[in-house]
Amino acid sequence: MVTPREQAGFRAFFFLAALVWVLIFLTTYAGAQTGKRLILKDGTWQGITEYELRGDRARYFSSQRMEWEEVPVALVNWKATEEWNAGVNEKSPELRQFEADEEAERIADAAKRPTVAPGLKLPRAGGVFILDKFSGRPSLDALTQNGSELSNEAGHNTLHSPLNRKGTIRQQFELKGPNARIQAHVPIPELFVKIHVEQREQQLELTNRFHIVRLEKKTDSRVLMRVKVGLLGQQSLSQQFVSTRGESLGEGWVKVTPLSALDPGEYALVEMLGQNEFNSFVWDFGVDSTAPANPHSWEPVTPANENSHAPE
Repeated sequence: MVTPREQAGFRAFFFLAALVWVLIFLTTYAGAQTGKRLILKDGTWQGITEYELRGDRARYFSSQRMEWEEVPVALVNWKATEEWNAGVNEKSPELRQFEADEEAERIADAAKRPTVAPGLKLPRAGGVFILDKFSGRPSLDALTQNGSELSNEAGHNTLHSPLNRKGTIRQQFELKGPNARIQAHVPIPELFVKIHVEQREQQLELTNRFHIVRLEKKTDSRVLMRVKVGLLGQQSLSQQFVSTRGESLGEGWVKVTPLSALDPGEYALVEMLGQNEFNSFVWDFGVDSTAPANPHSWEPVTPANENSHAPE
């Protein structure tokens, strides 16, 4: 049986919980109503703290979800967006100080990130990117990892030397499809890598860990490497390595640059784990000056649109 004192305690608890939820709701709702907005042409809008232009994408920081998101530039009502943001209510001193601190932190963080071309910086989170130039304008394209497979059995993340007592085995690692999704339009593209490397796998220095391999094109695939395993398990790899230079840029980034122009064709950035051991998940790309523009390229941010100005 619940005593009157316990009943009073329950009521007080639920009252305080409801009050907290009301305060959270009012704070979030009021911030969304009086803060900056990115207004779309269909009449809907997103509450934001800031936005910037990346080629044909508008990148904004959502004040509701507290993360970066993107929408196509063509969907944004720029006139309505600028008019609304110009009339945003006067901010409190506390809010102005908070935003000033956030802006200072953002600027300090941006200053640490390597600049690969005027107006183009590498992201904080890392990844693998290729610096290209299309129609005379530099662009940065993200490369996705693509798994290669043995031509006659399932592949593995890394290749090791199995013991074989029946004679020499010849196999090859292949990538599916005739072409990579990303095509470089310049003969000497620069690649930038920042990925997590397990401590146990650090047999090679980062600047000597990543190499470019020329792929051999087949009808519906591309050959990455050929492998020959001898009677006692000894292994030899056959591939077309491209001469490259690796250099550290700081903040965990490594730059890989071909030492000479690449012939038109298909290539892959390969992570070597040892002398005869490699990661079969690679980052593939092509070199084709006649290829169309790559989708969702990052283009230089100029001072005119870096501070959330609408495009001309």
